[in-house]
Amino acid sequence: TTRPYKKPAEAGLTRDQKEVLHSIAQGLSEEEVGDILGRSVHTIHHHLAAVFKHFGVHSKHKLIAKLK
Repeated sequence: TTRPYKKPAEAGLTRDQKEVLHSIAQGLSEEEVGDILGRSVHTIHHHLAAVFKHFGVHSKHKLIAKLK
């Protein structure tokens, strides 16, 4: 799968956080990510919050823009 960002950006993220990051970068919703990964939406939100903090952003749009 082609990822729209550089892999070094993933340094310091857990495996689950990377999965959420990849899925969100592909345009999936939190609900879709939860269904695919077999996790609750609450858990996906928790991982996404950690990803936002890692990248210093507060929204999916800003996250994706920062990754390009």
